[in-house]
Amino acid sequence: MTKLSIISPCYNERQSLRPLHAEIAETLDRAGIDWEWIVVDDHSSDGSFEVIAELSRSDPRVRGIRLSGNFGSHMAMFCGLDFASGECAAVLTADLEDPPSVLVELVKKWTEGYKVVWASRNERQRAGWLHNLMARAYYLILRRVIAIRQMPRNGADLFLIDRTALELVRGYRDRNISVFSLVGWLDFPHTTVSFEKRKRQFGSSKWSLGRRAKLFIDTITGFSHFPIRAMSIIGASCAALGFLYAIYVTIEYMIVQVPPGWTSIAVLVLVLGGLQMLMLGVLGEYFARMLDEVRPRPRYIIERMSSTLARPIADDVLLLTPRQRRDEPVPAGKSSVMADEPGE
Repeated sequence: MTKLSIISPCYNERQSLRPLHAEIAETLDRAGIDWEWIVVDDHSSDGSFEVIAELSRSDPRVRGIRLSGNFGSHMAMFCGLDFASGECAAVLTADLEDPPSVLVELVKKWTEGYKVVWASRNERQRAGWLHNLMARAYYLILRRVIAIRQMPRNGADLFLIDRTALELVRGYRDRNISVFSLVGWLDFPHTTVSFEKRKRQFGSSKWSLGRRAKLFIDTITGFSHFPIRAMSIIGASCAALGFLYAIYVTIEYMIVQVPPGWTSIAVLVLVLGGLQMLMLGVLGEYFARMLDEVRPRPRYIIERMSSTLARPIADDVLLLTPRQRRDEPVPAGKSSVMADEPGE
């Protein structure tokens, strides 16, 4: 039987985990799909990992990973994909907004031969106008500027990838990268299914404006040289305009004999100075990400994980021992589910 690995990044979603597990089990068991659910706790502070551990003890198909710090939802997705053992893997958020029933549709399309199956919401009317505008601009840039044309026009909220695509995704070890953009950039045979996104039942979205801005910058710098090329075009245009303005000022002085005003000079200095600082900032974003890649640091650090999961084999992953953890070891009664020692 085909096995589906479900990856769910989780950050302070304690209340939604039990109902989500019940819905996943009911939906996939009824459809006859073998599955595992890997929940990656991105260092929640509300006791989410305790719920994951409890679910693991009651259902061996549930596996938990707790990261040692808040590495971000996309790095949590990469972590889960590193441990996926199914013939295909799907990313599903843990906030109950995306119904597990769409996983059945994704698997059906996958059995038709598609390597990547996107799930796109039918509309974005429930979000605010500013959020909608930013989302549309982001996906427009993704499709037109970065040329990731297989990304659905309304974006993708979750996806399923074949084992072949999964192994390639695992091979990319970038530290600042969007999982969705990477899957789309690989350009495997794909299709899209639509679904109705549900309202959030518990808590609020953790996607702040700052996190969205970082995702946008990571996507642009990770898959396109357009900002650097735009800097060259802007620089050449400014140089050409400056040369023409110098000719104009010289002719005006020779004919009218009126010295150029200080206002125009001040405006030019401020505009050109602002453009230079902007270009330095763009270069700084690229250099900062290059620095992240060359630093010999772990890509992510695992604080705890289910004993049923294979140990990390990548050189850029670190699994803490009980002595290295910030908290107390798991009680003896729980050690059979959540590993205390890397060698267990």
